[in-house]
Order: sequence, then structure tokens, then C-alpha cells
Amino acid sequence: MSEQESKQIPEGNPHREFWVVLSPGILVTLIGFLMALSFVGSPPPKTLRFASGSSWGAYNKFAQLYKEELKKEGLRIEVLETHGSTENLRLLAEGKADIAFVQGGIRPSEEKVELVSLGSVYFEPLWVFVSKDLQITTLNQLAGLRVAIGSEGSGTRAIAQELLEDAQTLQEIKAVDLGGEKAEEALYKNEIDAVFIIGAPTIGAVKRMLARDDVQLVQFTQAKAIERRHQFLSRLTLFAGVVDLKENIPDQDIELLAPAATLVVREGFHKALPPVILAAAKEIHGKGTMLSDIGDFPSPLFCSFAIHSQAKQYYERGLSFLYRHLPFYIASALDRMAILLLPFVGLLIPIIRLLPPVYNWTMKRKIYKHYRMLQRLEAKIGLVSYEQLMAELSDIEVAARKLASMPAAYGADIYALRSNLERVRDHIHRSEHGHKPELTLVQADKSSHRKPGKEIPTGSGDSETSEE
Repeated sequence: MSEQESKQIPEGNPHREFWVVLSPGILVTLIGFLMALSFVGSPPPKTLRFASGSSWGAYNKFAQLYKEELKKEGLRIEVLETHGSTENLRLLAEGKADIAFVQGGIRPSEEKVELVSLGSVYFEPLWVFVSKDLQITTLNQLAGLRVAIGSEGSGTRAIAQELLEDAQTLQEIKAVDLGGEKAEEALYKNEIDAVFIIGAPTIGAVKRMLARDDVQLVQFTQAKAIERRHQFLSRLTLFAGVVDLKENIPDQDIELLAPAATLVVREGFHKALPPVILAAAKEIHGKGTMLSDIGDFPSPLFCSFAIHSQAKQYYERGLSFLYRHLPFYIASALDRMAILLLPFVGLLIPIIRLLPPVYNWTMKRKIYKHYRMLQRLEAKIGLVSYEQLMAELSDIEVAARKLASMPAAYGADIYALRSNLERVRDHIHRSEHGHKPELTLVQADKSSHRKPGKEIPTGSGDSETSEE
């Protein structure tokens, strides 16, 4: 056998062949992985600036609760004290806040950036308190009075101005830029006649004024009309005694008009954050209040802005499996990496389907190479010396013995090869002694197009089949 032919004899290493077959698939998958990697977004920020409200208000109190709740997930919340919803919207637009409480019905005067909502989290009623001696039941009856409409930048001021403008009374009142506790004190001192306050029944100013005898809460006879004209408002009932059972505050059921407090973010808000923030909102606001039932909030309703896409998914499906069972940042990382599964799913499925037949073909090809060697050797019978024929046959046998490491599934093919080696040996011996019978090689190939036992004539001359 020539040196070149000797080098071509296969080694019979199934593990090497396996990786040779698998390598192109791995390479293609890695290329897809690297391409998908460019689409993986950045990780969520570890700090959020939360625009709340004044230090005495409900927004600030709730923002502190979010700070504690989100701290459990590794998020740091920086609470920003502001004058209220209008200022919060400005801070969002300027990129100085990441998330903010915004009163329902409040929108920026100039929409320089796209804002979206994570949902509403609780009702905050509109309260209009007046001196006891005033009989007020409609907005236009406030004409000529000194009315505290809230501080500059507050949601209270924006709502008060909108309602008074609708009643064509805004220009007829004596507007005072006061809100909260300062407006409360001014009412007690008769420095003003009426005060607009927006907030939960539990805030100090509201609780105190409900308990006093020298001020009274206005109950608007046009509440239904106001609700219909201003869709962000909802009519609610504050039941008698719900604020204080012992003192029976209020002393009768009260009909209130209430916008909802909402969570607003910029459109580019990281998509991993809405689920974890809304889960915190559920812990903080989902237990029911004097004005809402258990499970009413957070809600996609009562919002003045479109709902963030990830918030919408949360309302439809709740927290995903990853966010339910893993820490936030780990779940977020795995969620972002999910896009990398696309090339694997797209490429590995066809690769897995092709791998068995390709591997089978590769392994059988190693065996069939020996048959080509045998056929070339047989063609030399009678043309070269007996010693050269036996030497080349010995080389083929040495290479064939290395096939013993192949998987057992190819045992029949290997045994068939060994049988044919013996047939060729017998042919060489017969030829040396003057006999030239035709040789037939038999291949055992269960998966190829040839059936086991089909004879392959390789000799030249008469079509006589050699004996076993």
C-alpha cells in the first residue's frame, strides 16, 4: 500500500467524529448568539428619583413606603419633595425625576416628552371646606369669596382652577395661593372663606376640619353633572363614622368627587421596573381604604395617560414566573437574556434533527473507506507480488481493528468488514496457488439504501460467488 493511501485510512475515533459533525452547528449557533446579544437591553437602574409632594402630604408618605418596599428588591428610592402634581410632571419632562405621583386629570401644559402611566393607586377626594355660616352647594356660589385654591404647582390648584373655570367662576373669586395646613389655619382665622384640598380622608388637615364645628364640608348638588363633564373624577361615598367611629365622623354619609392618584413615568422607563413597582403598589394600596375595596388598586383605570406596555402585561397576567420566584435583579437579567434563546431555538432544532443522520453517515463512511481499500487491493491481485498484497492487507486490518471503539450500533458493519477482509485474504491465497475465484464483498448496512446481505461483486471474470 502506498504511503498516501496509508494516511487516508481512518482512525475510528467516534468522539472526534461526533465533534466534527457538531462543530458547524455550534459555530452557527454562536454567531446567532452574538447577533442576538446586540439586542439585549441595559440592566435596570439601581436608583430611582421619586417625585412625591409636600412633606405633610399623602404623596410623600406613600413615597416613603415605596422606598422601604422596593429596598427589599435592591432598588434605592430617592424621594423628592415637591409642590405636587404639576411640578412632578415638569420634573419628569426635564428628566429630573424617574417616577412621580400625579393626580388624575392633570396633564403638562406642553407635552415635550411622552409620558405614560403605570396605573392608579388610590382615590384622593376633592374636599371643599367653608365657614359654618356659609351655605354653599354649587361652585358658582363661591363667587366673591376668598378661596384657597392650592399652592403653585400643586394638583389641587390645577383641579380647582379647572372646575371653577368650567363653572365660569374662576375670575369672580378672590384666589389665595395657599394649600394644606396653611390654608387650614387661614380658614380657622377667618383669613379665607373656603379652601380646596385634595387628599385621603386620613390626612391631618381633612380629619381635623371634619371634626370641627366652625367649618363645614360642601356637598355639591351638581356632583353627577361635574363627574360627567370631567371624566377623571369619580363619585364616591364616605360612610358615616368611617373616619372616627367613636366620634361618628362624619356624622352622615357624604358624597365626594375624587380623582385617582396615579404613577407616571417617561415612555423610556426601563421595562423591567413596572412589574416590581406595581407589585410594591399592590402591597401598599391593595388592602382597601375608606373609599375602596380590597384589590381595587393598583388599577389601569382612572388614568390620564396611556398605560405602559409592561404595566398592561402585569394587569393582564400578574408577575411572571421569574419575578415571582427570584430576586428582582436576577429575574431581570434572565428576562433580558431570554432574547438570546431565539437563535438557539431557531438553530438547534434543525441541527438536532440533522445531527443523527449526519453522524450516522459519517461513521458509516469511515467503514466504507476500508471497502474502497479492499477493492483497490483486489484489483492488484495477480499484478503485484504476494508479499506486497499481504502487507497492504495487513495495513488495512490494523486500521480496521481501530474501528472497535465505534458504538455498538455499528457492530454489524464492522463484523461484515472483518468477514470481507478474510474473503480477500482467501482470494490472495488462492491466487498464489493458481486459483482465481471471483470475490464478493458483503456489507452489513442497516440504515443505508443497500439491505444487509446484499452482495457487491468486486472481482473480474465469471459471475461466480465465492464460498463463505
